[in-house]
Amino acid sequence: MEEELIVKQDCEPGPHGFYPDNRPLNLYINHGVINLDKPRGPTSHAVTQKIRRILKFSGKVGHSGTLVTS
Repeated sequence: MEEELIVKQDCEPGPHGFYPDNRPLNLYINHGVINLDKPRGPTSHAVTQKIRRILKFSGKVGHSGTLVTS
């Protein structure tokens, strides 16, 4: 049995999606996650709102993580 190796030299992205280097910034913001090590002091809500203002994002945002009371 003879094996044949086919190498595709030319391709086009499909109608759904982008190459990572060509993806618009708003898609990263709308469908992404920001990992943040919040300092002691400001509330999680305050930090979330500050990030929302910095990114000029009007969509849904939230926070999660461990709440340490001590």
